[in-house]
Amino acid sequence: MIEVSAQVTWQRAYGGQGISEGHGIRETVDHGFIVVGSTGSFGSGASDIYVLKLDNMGALQWSKTLGGPSIDQGWAIRPLVDGGYVLAGYTDAGTGRGFDGVVMRLDGTGEPLWEQAFGTEGWDFLYDVEVLPDGFVAVGGTYRAGEAGEQAWVVRLDAEGTLLWERMLGDEDATEARSVRRVAGDSLVIAGSWGLPDGSRDAFLAKFDPDGNQLWSTLLTEAGDNAGYSVVELSDGSYALGGFSTLVAGRSMLLAKVAMTGGLQWINHIDGGTGVWEGRAVREDYGGGLVLAGMTTSYGNGAEDLYMARTDAQGYWVSGPSFGTAATEQCWDMDLVADGGYVLVGTTQGAEMNFSSVYVVKNAGGIIGDPLIEVSDPLAVPGIDAVEPWTVSPNPVVPGDCLRIGPSREFLRGWYAEVIDMRGSVVAKSSGQGQPTAHMAVPQLRGGTYVLRLLLADGGIRSMRLMVEPE
Repeated sequence: MIEVSAQVTWQRAYGGQGISEGHGIRETVDHGFIVVGSTGSFGSGASDIYVLKLDNMGALQWSKTLGGPSIDQGWAIRPLVDGGYVLAGYTDAGTGRGFDGVVMRLDGTGEPLWEQAFGTEGWDFLYDVEVLPDGFVAVGGTYRAGEAGEQAWVVRLDAEGTLLWERMLGDEDATEARSVRRVAGDSLVIAGSWGLPDGSRDAFLAKFDPDGNQLWSTLLTEAGDNAGYSVVELSDGSYALGGFSTLVAGRSMLLAKVAMTGGLQWINHIDGGTGVWEGRAVREDYGGGLVLAGMTTSYGNGAEDLYMARTDAQGYWVSGPSFGTAATEQCWDMDLVADGGYVLVGTTQGAEMNFSSVYVVKNAGGIIGDPLIEVSDPLAVPGIDAVEPWTVSPNPVVPGDCLRIGPSREFLRGWYAEVIDMRGSVVAKSSGQGQPTAHMAVPQLRGGTYVLRLLLADGGIRSMRLMVEPE
């Protein structure tokens, strides 16, 4: 039996002067950790894929940035038996397009062996990846021309990243897949959110055979808005799903169990009676119960904090440590560790070195007293002379406001700006020259996420996320 007292605990923040985020984490064969996310501190653009290799005490062994001059995000990473890694995320697809989903295979030092992008003229995202005996499968969401909106998206690849097949699910907007697991018989179980005609969502699970034939799909139907973020196969052959639900006052963690044939066995909710709670990553706990990592506004040190709910086998709450600072934290992934502990990854605004850092917490199942240690990444910034930094304010923006972009010498010779929605449509545009700062009026847009893209006179393309708040 593993003694809890032998487990190491720590919390670290990683990054540079810009914004960095952590999205995925896994333990590696040397009992360290591999982390993926995004950063604006280093690399070639406004947001690059950020990969960090840590030892078991959280010391930074190496880090890499991957991507071009625009937006690139990494969301999931898996170690491979050859010592390398595979990751999934998305990348700016260029002029006239939105995002493409991207899968990369890396060697043991983080150098790319190959990269494959998949998508359409709309927006295409990949959020999770799983390793198969002869390749990979990745899942996310896609906006296809002629469709009502976002559909859940399953992409099956061979070992070299060649597309073997893809599947779409859903006939209403806001349907997306967030998690995929290889289960018994080399089948695939996928968790996500299913858009409904009234604009709300239900969490769902779907099962496919290795050839992409759908075996079943189950909706976890409840009142309100419900989302699935993670799925895991349990020791009895059933599946646990984690996410959130608005059925309870406020927003609660959602935990459900589904039989291997697709039948719903139970649904439970975890919250403290007030505030916002979300589940992001679910695992079977060491004792046969479940552990659901996510965030809460009700407990902790302030604002939003990481929260790790441990339950019995029926999903009833047993214990729940929180982690964070007086600022805002988000949790996106969690892994069980060989020493009997847990590791969580997300984002913290509580580090003094920047506005947002990659946040990793190693714990033994309870609250930790270890101080937050800031790790300033010494990663070089390639091409810093070629890519001059610039900012956009305000961001988020309210319709009717005027965006201020820059200042940058790149704008003097001329610029063209466009705002692109999730279907790849240009919903606003402007142009100018002769001034180091660009200005653009924001029209009456729906609240949500957009891409702001600038095309420069020298042929360069710069882009970043733009958040529009409802009026």
